[in-house]
Amino acid sequence: MNLSKNYTPISEADAKYATQTSLKATADGLTAKITANTSKAQSALDKSTSLERNLNGFKTTVSETYATNTKVDGISVGGTNMLLDTA
Repeated sequence: MNLSKNYTPISEADAKYATQTSLKATADGLTAKITANTSKAQSALDKSTSLERNLNGFKTTVSETYATNTKVDGISVGGTNMLLDTA
């Protein structure tokens, strides 16, 4: 029976294990960074959405207050000089 085909030297097995362990640590680190970046991106998107909502509300308020305000229509500034020869 020839076992040499199925046998892996301990040093080679240790090297493979170390490589696999290192790759798993790298993958776990990248996963953590991606999760953190996803959270930051979602937070920025939420803030942007809130800012846009506030800006739209501000535009509406300004539009309702100033663009359609007719309280000053027809007001005359100035008047008639009632004193003779003083103009």
